[in-house]
Amino acid sequence: MAIVISGSSGFVGQALIQYLQKQAACPESDSSESGKFETDIVALCRQAPKAAADGVQYQVIDDWSGKHLSATINTGDSIVHLAGRAHQGHKCPGEEARLQEQSHLTLSQKLAKAAKAKGAKRFIYISSAKVFAENSEGHAQAFTQAIEPKPEDPYSRAKWNTEQWLEEYCTRHGLELIILRPGLIYDRHAKGNIAKLQALVNSGLPLPFAGLNKRRDMISLVNLCHLIGHCISCPTPARHTFVAADGASLSTSELITLLAIAEGKKARLFRLPNWLLKLLMTFSPFKQQWQKLSSEFALDNRECKKQLNWQAPFSPKQSLLEHSFSETAARTANTPTNEHKHNGAQ
Repeated sequence: MAIVISGSSGFVGQALIQYLQKQAACPESDSSESGKFETDIVALCRQAPKAAADGVQYQVIDDWSGKHLSATINTGDSIVHLAGRAHQGHKCPGEEARLQEQSHLTLSQKLAKAAKAKGAKRFIYISSAKVFAENSEGHAQAFTQAIEPKPEDPYSRAKWNTEQWLEEYCTRHGLELIILRPGLIYDRHAKGNIAKLQALVNSGLPLPFAGLNKRRDMISLVNLCHLIGHCISCPTPARHTFVAADGASLSTSELITLLAIAEGKKARLFRLPNWLLKLLMTFSPFKQQWQKLSSEFALDNRECKKQLNWQAPFSPKQSLLEHSFSETAARTANTPTNEHKHNGAQ
């Protein structure tokens, strides 16, 4: 049996490979996952990495056709599907929607069909909590997998369409399926909105964000890797789809403070009246990012804990200060790639 990882050169993919190797090499570790991954890792990528991980079989896939994909999969393999176009703007919304569908739905269809044809055991798809909405403002409760998704942009619509197709196809053909919907994935030197916050922290400037204290449920990179590793080896769950979050909410101001501590700096936060901060951000180049980071995004991961018997092993502070994939993330952050860039979902 092998673990086949698509999007292996992306932010999450590189960290996952590093995590699985560490767990396989440390059977005496306190982690519940230690020793479970003494198996081959097959990394699917569009181009060979400059710094290849030892013991990993890298398969460069230029043509995501069934023939090429089938050659990388064997009976009993577990597929971890990370690859896909990052959520981004485009001058032509219609073209962006087409590219997102092609990158997520079409690619997933090809990989799932190849997995079924070769007798793979399990297909783990990393979706996004963005399928619910851009925020949970106005909702009576936190988002759970039981709430009907209402995606608002091409990226999240493509993710939701992919989920629905996989649910039908995998159920019909007996391919075990687990879908994870992670919130914002954070780590030192991540991309997206985390990178923007990190840059502000590193600037040393006073920041008027002390009042950004609304509930935001996220998941650290190390906790997500732990969850994916757990999904590879856990018993088949009764449900297919799960919300992925740390379980401890973290406001934007708290996240900024932790990012600063991780960098050996002091977060210079001060408070402005909400109306004044909103007015200032309306005319700033960071208007869109501020709207996301200042709004509530509440996730309920109780079903993930119950059905998968999983608990996030690390607190946000532990994740950033003691278990960061900062070196891996930093390499990835400076490498242009079309692989999965799911690190700033909200």
